[in-house]
Amino acid sequence: MRTSFFAPETLTAETIKKDVRALADDTLKVARQQVVDPTLEAARRASLYARDAVEDTRKRLSKQVSLAERYANAQYDQTARWVVTHPVKSVGIALVVGIVISNLLGNSKR
Repeated sequence: MRTSFFAPETLTAETIKKDVRALADDTLKVARQQVVDPTLEAARRASLYARDAVEDTRKRLSKQVSLAERYANAQYDQTARWVVTHPVKSVGIALVVGIVISNLLGNSKR
């Protein structure tokens, strides 16, 4: 006599619980291996890449700010030397610029 897989004597609530638990554990294990672990690894790599990109950008910006600061200081020094060398011209230029700005602002209010 052949015994069927679904024979009543082998099919009990306990065997069904064990089979369902085993199936759930196997499903979780496969999901972790196929989905969760690769996703976590991709997120870790993306985080490292973003951190490196931010650090590179910070270094570049710091260098550019330093260059701009040096350029601004050089221009200030050059302008200060010119003003000291040509005081009458400096006053004349300042007067003309003041009149132009005054006229521009006066016209914009009308």
